[in-house]
Order: sequence, then structure tokens, then C-alpha cells
Amino acid sequence: MNRKTKTICIHVDEERLKELHIRAAQSQKSLQDYVTDLIRNDLRPHQQTSLLPEQKAALNDLSKEALSVVEKMEDILRPEQQEHGGMRFG
Repeated sequence: MNRKTKTICIHVDEERLKELHIRAAQSQKSLQDYVTDLIRNDLRPHQQTSLLPEQKAALNDLSKEALSVVEKMEDILRPEQQEHGGMRFG
């Protein structure tokens, strides 16, 4: 894929630039590629994809099951806590 690129200019202090060069070298990338990857990775979480209806339904069902399990665990633990005056450790 051939994308048009634009140039940006940033100012960083000498120590930060040194750190960037070291990290880029450790990653076996050019400084440009390293910084571009940082930006791309930072932006990625904001580019959410939509779930399919069947995925939403499946996640909803699992959430209900998980809540049911937690409620059952609470019911099991509640009598023991009352009987022994609180939670036991060890």
C-alpha cells in the first residue's frame, strides 16, 4: 500500500533524543520507524472496530454467566463468614 506521508517537526531535549536513539537501536529500527510505531500504537486503541451482533450476544451471555457464578460464590462464602466471625486467612 502506497500512502502519502507528511513531515512533522518536534523538539525534544538531548537526553530524550539519546533515549529515543537507544530504544530504536534496541528495536533494530530507524529512529523514524521507532517514533512512527510509537504514534501508531498510541492511536490504535482509539480505532475500535465494531462487534458483530452475534459477538455482542455471546459476550452478553458470558457476562450473565459470570455474574451468576460470582453471586453463587458470595452465597457459599456468606454463611462461613457469619459462622466464623469473618474471613479466615491462612
